[in-house]
Amino acid sequence: MTFLLRVVLPDRPGSLGAVASALGEAGADILGVDVVERVDGIAVDDLTVELPSGRPPDVLITAAESVRDVQVESVRPYSGRLDTHRELELVDRI
Repeated sequence: MTFLLRVVLPDRPGSLGAVASALGEAGADILGVDVVERVDGIAVDDLTVELPSGRPPDVLITAAESVRDVQVESVRPYSGRLDTHRELELVDRI
């Protein structure tokens, strides 16, 4: 099953890599990364991840938060549909 995982992490080299490694060790396959925001040394990233059947999504939270100073803001099923909030934000900027 595919999930969208939003993480808040330090905006410094290696932070995202450490989260990716932790997720990989938990059996997650990262399909995509979207940097949502970067401000004051903090980054908010959306990671599209796939878990093998039968694996509960809470393993994503445990894995990501095992990395120092990382917080999971949300985990939700992802069907590949457009995120309308992000699309409206783009239209607003145009």
